[in-house]
Amino acid sequence: MQSNTPTSPTSSGSEKHNPPPPKPRTVPVFINRRKIELQAGPMTITSLLARAGFEGTEWDVLLLKGEGDPTGGTLLMSDATIEIRAGLHFRVLPGNRTFGDAGAAREDTPVRPERRA
Repeated sequence: MQSNTPTSPTSSGSEKHNPPPPKPRTVPVFINRRKIELQAGPMTITSLLARAGFEGTEWDVLLLKGEGDPTGGTLLMSDATIEIRAGLHFRVLPGNRTFGDAGAAREDTPVRPERRA
């Protein structure tokens, strides 16, 4: 005669399946005004750059207080770790940039006289 006892969870047949582990929570962040999804939690700046598609290490990363941050942002070192959370804004610039310095006029650049009204 066969026994009508239920099978144990370790036996084959009609056993309960363990649910898959939960997916890591992703949050939207903005890098150079482009929205990307990153896993929430601690992340190094080097990892942030790699996940955003920037190759190499010659980048300056600035943490902004929103897209219109009047301060220009806070410089983050590549070995720093930041807590990724929804809505962060970053600006990534080439580390060897030579633009943006208004006080560095070249000698061969003609200086325009001021207009008088």
